[in-house]
Amino acid sequence: MFSKLYTKIKKYIIENHNFILFLILLTLVLNIKLPYIVERPGGIINLKNQIKVDGKSIEGNFNSSYVSVNKGTVISVVMGLIVPNWDIVKLNEYTYDDIDYDENFKLEKLSMNESHSIALMVVFDKLSIPYTLKNEKLYVYYKDKDFKNDLEYNDQIIKCDETDISGYDDLSNCIYNSTDNNVDLVVIRNGKKVSFNQKLHDQGDRKIIGVGIYRDNIVSSEYKVEFNNSSSESGPSGGFMDALALYDYFSKSNLSKGLKVAGTGTIDLDGYVGEISGIKYKLLGAEKKNVDVFFVPKANYKEAVKIKKKHKLKINIVKVETLDDAINYLEKLKKSN
Repeated sequence: MFSKLYTKIKKYIIENHNFILFLILLTLVLNIKLPYIVERPGGIINLKNQIKVDGKSIEGNFNSSYVSVNKGTVISVVMGLIVPNWDIVKLNEYTYDDIDYDENFKLEKLSMNESHSIALMVVFDKLSIPYTLKNEKLYVYYKDKDFKNDLEYNDQIIKCDETDISGYDDLSNCIYNSTDNNVDLVVIRNGKKVSFNQKLHDQGDRKIIGVGIYRDNIVSSEYKVEFNNSSSESGPSGGFMDALALYDYFSKSNLSKGLKVAGTGTIDLDGYVGEISGIKYKLLGAEKKNVDVFFVPKANYKEAVKIKKKHKLKINIVKVETLDDAINYLEKLKKSN
């Protein structure tokens, strides 16, 4: 049986080898990486499917909007030239410091994790829910080109001069107390421990290693809060909607009251909603999902209104500067319905 099947396959390949070779070459050419990315309309994600508290999904109909992004290949760039509202962007305009797409994605993952922590802290502070920060991890997210060092993006610094690093103060003290112009660092890089001697640089009256550090904290409280994002999600622009959904859950406010509420924006520790990129693609994606209310940061509002007018969207755009603005809007909306 297998002998006959093998003979048939072999015969087919011999008779059609030119066509098969053409398909292989075409596939390879169409997937050649180019120094671009392609942005296109995304959609919305119901946070009920992502955020769990003590093992249970949160309530309400709160949705985070997103942009769909494709790596720059021959086929995606050609599609970007043809399909309406698909736009081609130079890779060096999209990534940090001209790093490649994959490294940039890792950094965006870090910023997404940070946005989760900030959203939790904002809500807990607002509702006077006690919490502590623990298990702080330090990652490299920026490299100053003026200072030579052996650190790489996304390195997790775990030791400095044989001292375990459990927080930013540990690293800062190690550098400050160094008796020479070097420190021995141990980092986790791509899942493996890497050790090297790092030269210190003078900057005014202090010593530095010439990198920016991202601090990843775990917010610990009486509640176990989990964020179950998909592997393709990244970036901090969902922080505001995370905070709004969490506030609704912990305050038992029922702010959405059957409405489909969506939006976008970063969040800071003072509850301010920050500017985001890709508002066009987020609005176009949300329009298809019959959203009742779409919150946009104050900094993006004028652009959002222009996009709504240009594309004749029916979506209800609401400007917010703070988390309180969104809460107050929904509370008044609830009373009027």
